[in-house]
Amino acid sequence: MLEVSTAKELRKLAIMLSKRMECGSREQILLHNVHLIEEAPRFFIAVNLSITDAREYKNGIIMTIENRFGERCSSGNSYRS
Repeated sequence: MLEVSTAKELRKLAIMLSKRMECGSREQILLHNVHLIEEAPRFFIAVNLSITDAREYKNGIIMTIENRFGERCSSGNSYRS
């Protein structure tokens, strides 16, 4: 599981995941700061990734990110669930 504590880390992670994730793949991210949940949609939508789940976990939030529309999905790869 990937972990972030700041908005800057979250933005960098979103960019990295958009380049790395295969079409249809999922990653879980632990947000150590619950206020990052307010920033996350903007960062992930900007790089065409989807937030498919978010739940509380101890003092943070676990988010599931899925590549359904990103770079690797638009190059002829179709989304498969």
